[in-house]
Amino acid sequence: MSFVKLIYQKLDKRRLLFPNGIPVVLEIENIKLKSDILDAGGYDYYKSRKSYEEYASKFYKLVDKAIRPSIILDIGANYGFISSISAQRMPQAKVIAIEPSKKMIPYLKENLELNNVQDFKIINSVCGDIDADAHVFSINPSSSQDNRVLAPKSNWTSKQVSMTCIDSVLKDCSPKDSIFIKIDTQGFEEKVFEGGMGFFRTHQNWIVKTEFAPNWLRSQHTDPKKLLDFFVENFDVAELPATIPFLTKHVDDLFRSKIDFESTTEFIAYIEKLSNNGLGWCDLIIRPKTGEREA
Repeated sequence: MSFVKLIYQKLDKRRLLFPNGIPVVLEIENIKLKSDILDAGGYDYYKSRKSYEEYASKFYKLVDKAIRPSIILDIGANYGFISSISAQRMPQAKVIAIEPSKKMIPYLKENLELNNVQDFKIINSVCGDIDADAHVFSINPSSSQDNRVLAPKSNWTSKQVSMTCIDSVLKDCSPKDSIFIKIDTQGFEEKVFEGGMGFFRTHQNWIVKTEFAPNWLRSQHTDPKKLLDFFVENFDVAELPATIPFLTKHVDDLFRSKIDFESTTEFIAYIEKLSNNGLGWCDLIIRPKTGEREA
């Protein structure tokens, strides 16, 4: 039995004993993160190298240097780890955190406050292609980081929650405003981008960091090749390395190996091989096409 599987089995047993979870405040350098360690998604932050890599990453300072964001839009905010890091690196920006899980909202609010984020707004909603008063959202019973809009398994719990879209959230932004957007919606990214195309087509001062996970995309009825081709047709797109090289000086350096139409099929096959059973994933960095942005 794998070590990870053993941990999850122990967590499952303890969830029965502690139905309200066991909240613990973790300290990842100078980021404080209150999370439920009986939630595999919360446990994932606990002494994880991945968490420290995210904290130490040069990426957020590079974004700040490149566009000096006035707004940080965190879509799929979970416990607020990325919101907190981004706000620390971009203190001039207002944080708008969108999180559909009602259970996560108190944690998210407290973590933003613990990390002295002064200007923030939390939206308890799915982010998708339209505004709607009610939309299905599915809760993974084991991990809050793997909640999805469409449940891939029958033992997940479905909830009704409102849906909003990027165009609505950013409707009051002027073309001069600069926006950093992080998207992690477990395969629902196609709908998130569809709901933001009004913004993306009329604003030129933005950068997106988005998860790209072929298996998760398929679970939400998205063809990964079609989505990646759409990105390449409309934007500058590059793979965002998990660890940004220390001597990277500018965001432009991250786009030196842009993905093009000829490479999308091969790129997806490569990403799927980054983990077992085709479960590989990566982050992409996306911005307006360079020529359009400079026009």
